[in-house]
Amino acid sequence: MGTQNIIDLAFKHLVSKIITISTDKAAYPANVMGACKFIAERITLNANKMSRGKQSFSCVRFGNVASSRGSVIPVYVEDLLNRNPLQVSDPEVTRFIMEIPDAVRLVIAATEHAEGGEIFILKMKAFKLADLVDVMIERIAPRLNVPKNDIRVNTSGLVAGEKLHEDLISDTESSRLYELKDMYVLLPDTESSIKYPAVKKARLSGYASSDVELISKDEIEQIVVKYLERRSRLQG
Repeated sequence: MGTQNIIDLAFKHLVSKIITISTDKAAYPANVMGACKFIAERITLNANKMSRGKQSFSCVRFGNVASSRGSVIPVYVEDLLNRNPLQVSDPEVTRFIMEIPDAVRLVIAATEHAEGGEIFILKMKAFKLADLVDVMIERIAPRLNVPKNDIRVNTSGLVAGEKLHEDLISDTESSRLYELKDMYVLLPDTESSIKYPAVKKARLSGYASSDVELISKDEIEQIVVKYLERRSRLQG
């Protein structure tokens, strides 16, 4: 409903471009969030049929935005500080990862390139949950003066609607997938590629977090340290 309200207002006020922020969970929806994001994408893209070329409506698909509010890194930091167990569904879980500046750049780039009906996806690496847990215990806990003996890990198993790996495109979308610099672009149809002289056909049959390069533990540590520094500044 929120997405439809925004689309209605965009038509009313003749907003030239609308970018809806979606997520990898929309590619193969397995829970309510994924289903809602999938529907939000359809609402947005279908609005182009009503705009008759006067406005453009497009989407971006995010992976996990590292250190954003409510994401796993801030949760794990608070768990360590409060001596709560680190909750792990499955150590083999992988997730796409992007940092907050990456997310901002993707939205801006989508706004610059959008003609209407596209889904823009950043080329991303992924992280493994077990690697993040190891970094939190071995490298971050000492920074927080948390003794290793105080740290517990609870492994619960995947819950209903949770996937071991995430996908950013579905099988039915791969034929319309193109590359544009550091992004992939899902076009409305293959004929639309003539609007983009810089795009080239992407040779991917799928785009799953289990298939891309994993970031190293050193890279994970850098991301967490940046979050700790930002957290410290905000707390004065």
